[in-house]
Amino acid sequence: MKYEANKHASRQGVIALIVAAFIWGCFPLYWHLLDFTTTIDILANRIVWSFVFGVLVHRMIEGHFIPSIASVAEFGLISVAALVLAFNWGISIYAVQIGRVVEGGIGMYFAPIFQIIIGIIAFGEAITKTKIIVLVLLVLSASILIIDLMSIPTIALGMGLSFAVYASIKKRISVSSWNSFVIESGVMFIPALLFMLIYGSYLFTVGLSNISNTALLMGAGLVAAPPLILYGFGAQRVALATSGMALTLIPLINILVGWLVLNEAVTPVKWASILIIAVAVIYYTWTNVDNKFYKPRREG
Repeated sequence: MKYEANKHASRQGVIALIVAAFIWGCFPLYWHLLDFTTTIDILANRIVWSFVFGVLVHRMIEGHFIPSIASVAEFGLISVAALVLAFNWGISIYAVQIGRVVEGGIGMYFAPIFQIIIGIIAFGEAITKTKIIVLVLLVLSASILIIDLMSIPTIALGMGLSFAVYASIKKRISVSSWNSFVIESGVMFIPALLFMLIYGSYLFTVGLSNISNTALLMGAGLVAAPPLILYGFGAQRVALATSGMALTLIPLINILVGWLVLNEAVTPVKWASILIIAVAVIYYTWTNVDNKFYKPRREG
């Protein structure tokens, strides 16, 4: 009976992770609907409405608006994480507006490999044979992408590096993912709101005359929460290998959305870059964590 319960919980967790990855992967389609305004305006609205939605949900669940923080140092880490996350959000939105969604997807494949580099340089983690193989594949993939673009892949590198830094900071924060989400959006709330008020957000200038666009712009913050909640639910019920593999679906879906829906060109050379980096990420995930596909839950 215990095995069946664990298996059922694992199945629920896998479904939640796949749905979360699918939603995250389809985000470029949402940003594409917001092409009536600027990248900075979309980013500011995403931050403001994420915070508003976050504190309201937190009030319903916990009975108060703002989560508590363990220490000033932890608040400092969360603040840095918020700045890096805002940068990552901005690049992802900008990539859609300039028609480089596929490159952004490749960048998200770069992210876990940049984390390896950060771990080695900043935290003195051991250099293993697996890490060397993965880093060689990263260099190869990036080189192929540079050849294809005939320039430095700034979108891919910016997306990958910013998310890697964000994830590295988050590993050192004890606050839950939901509470951290509320605090992070809160850190950026005032600057984002001031931008909207001073420089004139679409919401305040044209918004009242176009209700559908206004709803879409406000929704930029609301859509951030569902995949985060689903991912938290799923990650608690499966092994780290499974959650890691599920995250590799996000850049894959980004790439497919850019190629099939937004009609971006994907050359054979770019496909080669995608294949190499995908193999590197899957190989590293598979060889460095427990390969069980469910995580036994403690009883009692």
